[in-house]
Amino acid sequence: MKKLFFRKKTILLLILSALVFYCGQPSMTVLAAGEMNMDTFAEDGTESLLRNTNIKYTTLSLSFSSGKANCTASVTAYAANTTSVKIVMTLYKYTNGKWEFVQSWEDSADGTTLTLSKSETVSSGNYKLVGVFTANSETIEKTTEQTN
Repeated sequence: MKKLFFRKKTILLLILSALVFYCGQPSMTVLAAGEMNMDTFAEDGTESLLRNTNIKYTTLSLSFSSGKANCTASVTAYAANTTSVKIVMTLYKYTNGKWEFVQSWEDSADGTTLTLSKSETVSSGNYKLVGVFTANSETIEKTTEQTN
């Protein structure tokens, strides 16, 4: 009787240990056609959000050459869910302890992809580019900072 009790207790502890180990691991969201989306994970490996309904990918870049800030943003949306996409890019310069507006651009398109590239003459300093990406009613915001 005592042996049976310890055997049940051991099995129960093994099952509980396995559950604790499994529940503590980050999981991946399985997308259409078995595709795995690694963009759903935060830097610490935890899952930060589920797959977006409309927006599939976004990019945002800020670089400098010949006294100009080169600003580029792009969005790609899931075709099955999206009828239109939009990008708003805003450039700021850090001056006297705060971010000051420099320039803003906007474009939209019917369909699932859009790229917006613009340049602005700038002086030296710290700059921030904010991109707001919209597909149907879903919106994602990204920011990048660079020094000229």
